[in-house]
Amino acid sequence: PSPMTVLECFRELVWLLRRGFPMSATEFFYTLMMPTTLAFCGSLGTIDMDAAGLAISVYQLTVENCATSVRWGLMPFLAQTMGGTKKYRVGNFVQRGLLAGLLFTCVNWAVALNTGNLLILLGQDPVISAKSEQFLIILMPGCLAMNLCEALIAYTDTVGYLWPTLVIRCVSLLVNILLQYSLVLRGGFGI
Repeated sequence: PSPMTVLECFRELVWLLRRGFPMSATEFFYTLMMPTTLAFCGSLGTIDMDAAGLAISVYQLTVENCATSVRWGLMPFLAQTMGGTKKYRVGNFVQRGLLAGLLFTCVNWAVALNTGNLLILLGQDPVISAKSEQFLIILMPGCLAMNLCEALIAYTDTVGYLWPTLVIRCVSLLVNILLQYSLVLRGGFGI
């Protein structure tokens, strides 16, 4: 094979950036969500900051990993179905992904309701463990939405609609920042 010219390399780079930007920016905005929450919790005090950081870590280990598992477990089935002749089965796979998200939500709630005891069992301070459980229970209503949203994002990614996901993640980050600012800093709400 002949080596690529500079113009061909530039065209390929432009193509890669055009195709990869929505997905990269989406993951960037999504990744900023929890550190933003933790940054606003820093004004609450040392124990509350420790509890919030621990709760966010537990949330990322349980809810986010389960939601990501639903998404990446569903994508190969969707991609194979979209490439095949039986495209009508896509809806079946999306429904199964939504059901898997619902079942993962039950497991995540079980972990959330026992977080304090699990953290004490792992050697954490009982005060911080109790506050972490309270903070995690505050975060848990978003668990079902996250699990179901990841199944739907798997569908939109497979179809090739990347921009709606980017817009949703960007708007959700901005809403999160506004809520954190108004509730934690201005409203004085803590754990």
